[in-house]
Amino acid sequence: MKVYTAKQTAALLQICTETLRRIVRADGISHRRIGRRILFTEADIAAILVSRETHGAVNPFAQKPKVQEEEVK
Repeated sequence: MKVYTAKQTAALLQICTETLRRIVRADGISHRRIGRRILFTEADIAAILVSRETHGAVNPFAQKPKVQEEEVK
């Protein structure tokens, strides 16, 4: 089983490491910690990709546009 560091995983996903950490925190993506190092398996990376598809954005904390309510007649 190959493992990747947070920096390697972020490079694979073409995002910054802080964005990767936010996605992991927000979506509860599994990962391994050895001391201060965060490691990801290929299955973890696949889960991140699925998570990004469901959010529809790289940044899960991006502000969503406000939806205007229809007038009730």
